Amino acid sequence: MQKVNQSANAAISNWHLIYTYPHLESRVQKLLVKENIECFLPLQKVTKKWSDRIKVMEVPLFPNYIYVFIAKNNRYKVLDVSGVSYFVASGRDPVIVSETEIETIKKIVSGNDIRVDQKLDHGDFVQVIKGPLAGLKGQFFGKKGKTRLGIRVKGINSTLSIAVCRSSVVRLAETVNI
Repeated sequence: MQKVNQSANAAISNWHLIYTYPHLESRVQKLLVKENIECFLPLQKVTKKWSDRIKVMEVPLFPNYIYVFIAKNNRYKVLDVSGVSYFVASGRDPVIVSETEIETIKKIVSGNDIRVDQKLDHGDFVQVIKGPLAGLKGQFFGKKGKTRLGIRVKGINSTLSIAVCRSSVVRLAETVNI
């Protein structure tokens, strides 16, 4: 009976986080797709300046990290991909990233830039109530004269920061678990 439960659990797919060798994220993503492994590499546009030119490039939002959607029994298939170092783990088990967190990151990297208008204090917990980021929760903070909404992403201890329109957010009465 336990073997049936173990194999059933092994067949359930979840989002996991893998760590790649430096500057190999795009190559690893292509190899994962070639192996029919669903993956997500969040990218951001960055302006790079050289002495002779300026170029807008897409670079990983989280350097060295790629999200993969796999069943537990397919972990070794991912580790066999050239450029993959290891699964991000808590103890012996790879960290499972929730679908909500993946959707939040996808909304953030979709390129939407929103501004903020109402009276908010540094540290207030807010929720976006309209627009493509509706439902997103985070902690308000100011940065270089612009009003920003900070979003904590679990699993890699990073904080994302996005510009949000004041009319698009409401202050939450209680603190939120982010």
